[in-house]
Amino acid sequence: MLDAWRDSYEPVRGKRSSWYTILHGRQLDEALRETLSRRETDGHAMLGGLSAAQWLAPYMRGNLTTLYADTAAMPELIEALKLKPSKSGANVEVIEPDDPAILKERVEVPGGPPVSSPILTYLDLSHLDDRGREAAEHLREKLLKWH
Repeated sequence: MLDAWRDSYEPVRGKRSSWYTILHGRQLDEALRETLSRRETDGHAMLGGLSAAQWLAPYMRGNLTTLYADTAAMPELIEALKLKPSKSGANVEVIEPDDPAILKERVEVPGGPPVSSPILTYLDLSHLDDRGREAAEHLREKLLKWH
């Protein structure tokens, strides 16, 4: 059933915006963990795609941090992550989903920031390039095995 869902899946629709942050490495991880765990962002923002997979089932690290967020969370994210709009050289992508219900399904990761559910993360990864599909299969093997 998961294969059929993957094959018919269309990535989350919504407004996509590109940003640049000077934060990187541990500094960015800490800012994400602190900001996305605040009561004000609960149900309003989470990591997605490869950024979520890094915390759920590490396989590869992308150069782009992907966030799902609604409009209410944007001022908080812009300030805390030191985001500047970027037409080129972006290292952060924010997706404001047309259906905000996916933001309610975020998963808390011990020691990490809130992330998209393993199923949504798997589906998103499966629609990336070859390396993304490899990461999707790794996540599936680690977290989505039903007996």
